[in-house]
Amino acid sequence: MWLGRQRVPGIEAGAEIRLDGMLSTNNGLTTMFNPRYEIMSRQENE
Repeated sequence: MWLGRQRVPGIEAGAEIRLDGMLSTNNGLTTMFNPRYEIMSRQENE
C-alpha cells in the first residue's frame, strides 16, 4: 500500500516485484506501507 498514490507506474497484474519494508496487520490483513520496491520482470501483453 502506497499512501497518497492510487497507482505506481510499472506495478500491475503479472509484474514480478521485490519489496522491502515493515509488515503489520491491519483489520486481519498483512499490510506493508510505502515499501521500497524493485521491478524484476513484467509480463508482456500478447
